[in-house]
Amino acid sequence: MPMKQIIFNCDDFGLSDYCVKGAMKLINSQVIKSVSLMANYIYYNRLDLEALKLTDLSIGCHLNITSGKPLINDVKSPILNAERQFHGGWRNLFYLFLKRKLDVNAVFKEWKLQIEYLLDLGLKVDHLDSHHHIHFLPPLFEVALKLQKYFSIPFLRRVKPFENFFYWTGYKRSLVELSSFKANYTKTSPLPSNYPVSWFTDKPDFTENS
Repeated sequence: MPMKQIIFNCDDFGLSDYCVKGAMKLINSQVIKSVSLMANYIYYNRLDLEALKLTDLSIGCHLNITSGKPLINDVKSPILNAERQFHGGWRNLFYLFLKRKLDVNAVFKEWKLQIEYLLDLGLKVDHLDSHHHIHFLPPLFEVALKLQKYFSIPFLRRVKPFENFFYWTGYKRSLVELSSFKANYTKTSPLPSNYPVSWFTDKPDFTENS
């Protein structure tokens, strides 16, 4: 039996000075070799990431729509509150999901910008995950898969407890692909032709950033 590879990854890089300093200490001590960056916090805090470029780190985009300000330049975006920030916390987002009011296209545009921002900084993004594991809401899992395929990002995080929860609550259609996953960070193939009915209300736009 082949030995499993354990990846120690540091999430939330950029969220606060505490998170950044803690992560850099672990990186410099070679305790971790994988880190997931919060693009919106890095942008607004103007963090210098040159030190990360000098390492052999596995760098991921920590997709975020639950904390802080967005990158999208759209004051009317349905994923934002009156202060033009994300609605705050996974509970509010989960409530929108249960009410079938979660705007998947708005999430798609914001996450696309977050990935592009890190790529434009000269970083090689090789995995995707999300703040509060929010990409495991079934419609957002589809968004993550589409972006992973579009940007040719090799790995997407799998979270077993979320799989079980959505399976037993009846939200199965966006979890069909999970049966082929083999590890916590799993290389996935392009979406099959028989992929379940899309959660998108209109075709995702891979050309516009607005």
